[in-house]
Amino acid sequence: MSAGVWAQLHAESLKNGEAAYTPRAALEEVKRLRGLIREFSVSMKNNVNVLLRETKFTCTEIQNMSEAERAEHKRIVIEAMVKREKKRKRAQKKAAIQGDYSRGICGTAEDTSVEKEMSELSKVGSGKVENRESPYVLPVEGSEEELSIFRNDPKAWKKILGASDVWIYLNVFTHEMCGLRPECYEDEYLGENEAGEKEQEDPTCGLETVGSDDLLDAIEMAIEDRRTTLILDPSNDEIMRTYFSYKGVVCDLSLLAKSLGEQRREGITPKKVFQEARKKIVQAAKAGSTLAVILGSLGKEHISLKDKACRKPLGGDKVFPSGLFVAAGKDLITSRAKGVKPEIEKLFTKDDKEGGVCVFRDKFNVVFVSSHLPKDYVEELQHSVPLDRMKVLYLKTDRV
Repeated sequence: MSAGVWAQLHAESLKNGEAAYTPRAALEEVKRLRGLIREFSVSMKNNVNVLLRETKFTCTEIQNMSEAERAEHKRIVIEAMVKREKKRKRAQKKAAIQGDYSRGICGTAEDTSVEKEMSELSKVGSGKVENRESPYVLPVEGSEEELSIFRNDPKAWKKILGASDVWIYLNVFTHEMCGLRPECYEDEYLGENEAGEKEQEDPTCGLETVGSDDLLDAIEMAIEDRRTTLILDPSNDEIMRTYFSYKGVVCDLSLLAKSLGEQRREGITPKKVFQEARKKIVQAAKAGSTLAVILGSLGKEHISLKDKACRKPLGGDKVFPSGLFVAAGKDLITSRAKGVKPEIEKLFTKDDKEGGVCVFRDKFNVVFVSSHLPKDYVEELQHSVPLDRMKVLYLKTDRV
């Protein structure tokens, strides 16, 4: 960083009466912004065709594609179809919840219908905006003879998980889906490719992958299933830390993964880390934000959150409650019985309250972020966090 830029940042920080930027803090901010720009650039590169194209594909167009273009087309079609099936699954769940009036606070089906109608009338503008389907999910146009060529191509079929949690077969060139296994379908397996080289193992190990564009939807689905999201982000740029520093509140526990020598030199102690975590939990609850608990490389050789953070003397209900691992922390802001205060209020100190009242918002939720790879996370984290209560996602980057 040049002396001129540093001087400008320093001068701007002094407007508030104190120097908000130190050389180290400024450098960290630059690193975060670079990571955000890099993520945005990769996202734009991967999705530029999806954003610009509006018309359906034709068989002739796909036949004239090069091998590289077909491979890219296949990748985008699979992503688009998986995303659409997830969207349909969410819609089915919401419809089931809305239709189940026993789960509502009060009112009947007629009341809900009237309320919905009034809500629609109160919106500005009477026209409805139709959601345009991506051309990567629309049926490909062509003659029956042309379509049959693709239907009989074993390499054209891919098995994906449908909205009803059953496997369906997708033809990546005709964009057709069917429930019955096509006769020409060949099971995918790890073996040798045409060059006689051993194929690489699936880096996701079967885990659901997620990108930053559909991350919030995935978290919402986990909450509906009363699961807490665990995101595996092994990227060097710590994409999720940057993401949630803008879209939530970051609670950093990765300091506990440092060696004991480093912790002593830097004055890091578990007690200090957990006390700082309490402040971040309260901050997120008051703002109704997502609390991103950054685990970093915290693993089997390090402190167990279940045994230490969630229990006295280091932690406990007033510092780091075990409820953070359950249903994305939603139970913490819900009263268990009439007249019983929500568990989250135990974390509030006198200074945290507003007019003597504990203020928190319903949108508060919790996610955990680890830098471990899919093949390692179970062995590394099972002693520390309740994996059986979590929905594990693998962050999709340009490498996946």
